[in-house]
Amino acid sequence: MNSLERVSCVLEHKIPDRVPVALHNFLMTGRFIGCSDLSVMLQDGDLMAESQIKAWEYFQHDVIQIENGVCALAQALGCEVIYPKNQPPHVVKTVLDDLNAVEKLKLPDPEKTFPLNQVVKATRIISRELGKKVFLVGRADQGPMALALTIYGVEKFLLDITDPDKEERIKYLLDFCGRCNVIYGLAHGKAGAHATCIGGVGLSLISPAMYQKYEFPFQTKYVSEIKKQRMKAFIHICGKEDAILNDMVNTGADSLELDPLTHPLPAKRAARGKTTLLGFIDPVEVANGTPESVKEKSREMIAALGPDGGFILSPGCALPIDTPLENVKALVDAAKEYGGYHMV
Repeated sequence: MNSLERVSCVLEHKIPDRVPVALHNFLMTGRFIGCSDLSVMLQDGDLMAESQIKAWEYFQHDVIQIENGVCALAQALGCEVIYPKNQPPHVVKTVLDDLNAVEKLKLPDPEKTFPLNQVVKATRIISRELGKKVFLVGRADQGPMALALTIYGVEKFLLDITDPDKEERIKYLLDFCGRCNVIYGLAHGKAGAHATCIGGVGLSLISPAMYQKYEFPFQTKYVSEIKKQRMKAFIHICGKEDAILNDMVNTGADSLELDPLTHPLPAKRAARGKTTLLGFIDPVEVANGTPESVKEKSREMIAALGPDGGFILSPGCALPIDTPLENVKALVDAAKEYGGYHMV
């Protein structure tokens, strides 16, 4: 099996030759092209593509995740974004001052609006080079609630969702943000990505009840719209999400990207036969550990989550820019050494 076949097999709830590997390594790929300045690389589609391709040539992982951070849609909608040299971009000024001004926001064109056009360009180049043998995820940025928090402001949003008089305006904003995710995700698909992914807020900021009311419906709608176009739809949520695992599965997402704060065994029970789990390796461990510790943690996760398929080994979130190459290589090697289904 090549990587595309291996990942596709897992997503279809079948058993591949071994557990596949994703890396979530976009921040650290610049070293493969001699570019240590993220402010340059993450705004240039050619550089993003070249760095990802070179990193794949080195690591031989199964999934390439294409993004430039979590601010692309916010920037495309008018937020002020800063690109530091050694850190991911971040928003420094929101664009929406009042919920009644949502109608003034215009859906961005991913082929023309910066920086979406550069990330989609990277997807197109990577697909041309590797799309027939590697599984490509063109990430559609922050999901509806996370994007709404960013463009409106976290404090204002969380206060307003407690006001019954503002409920319809909040839902209008969430629906708008969800439409942004869909058009961006489908642009990646048109460029050659096999899947797209959104980031959720989860229980680090909201309660399970708020998740069910304000995040779940719009995640579900996003998944439905993406799958109508024969793409795979992924959802990423950092944090301890045990209390909403069944809800996340019920979105219909093809894969749930989770970090080690969510307990792997309940996640395996909830996901079995319904969706594929991706992640569960602590990116801090990969960044600060040793090749031996990374390989051992990977072996443990493969043993817990690999049986009967449905698992892609990966860091639970983005690897830091200075993550040692040998530690990342150890994660990939662990899947090849311990992930064969005659071993699990």
